[in-house]
Amino acid sequence: PMGKAAKGFWLRSGHADLFRRSGFHVLLFDANGFGESEPISFDYPADVLAAGLWAQTRTPELPIGLVGASFGAGWGLCSMARAGSPFRAAVLEGVFPTLPDFWRHYPVAYTTLRISQLVWPSLERNLRPEREAAKLIAHPSVLLLYGDRDKYTPPAHGQRLMKSLEKTAEAQMLVFPNVDHT
Repeated sequence: PMGKAAKGFWLRSGHADLFRRSGFHVLLFDANGFGESEPISFDYPADVLAAGLWAQTRTPELPIGLVGASFGAGWGLCSMARAGSPFRAAVLEGVFPTLPDFWRHYPVAYTTLRISQLVWPSLERNLRPEREAAKLIAHPSVLLLYGDRDKYTPPAHGQRLMKSLEKTAEAQMLVFPNVDHT
């Protein structure tokens, strides 16, 4: 996820330990401009792709999967449409179909995003999970997770993404009752 709550999210919530106990290798990373790194670009899917490719070089005999929530889930889905994507499976929680869909709850950010669409339209156009889902590589398995009380990425977002994934992935969607965003 994004924001202060994201720092250490996968460690603090026990996800990394669960995966390790289950026999998986785990790679955690921060996107550029988050954590310790300097902001370089808004091409966050490239960060996810680079992490996946790095993992693949470390364990070439193993399949590479992706787990992401919200921000990371959206950019992870976009990265799966990029050339060379090593991801054969993904579990993605609270994926937004487009940036405006997510940011509509934040008036200043939403307005800024809408203005940027006029000034630099290609930036946002290349960061649309709904569009990129229709271009996934290697027909991966994708599990979308949503909470029925999530106001930022409601299950309707997942239903839109499922339509985009019809021909490019083995996709499934689960909705959890009484669950908010991440």
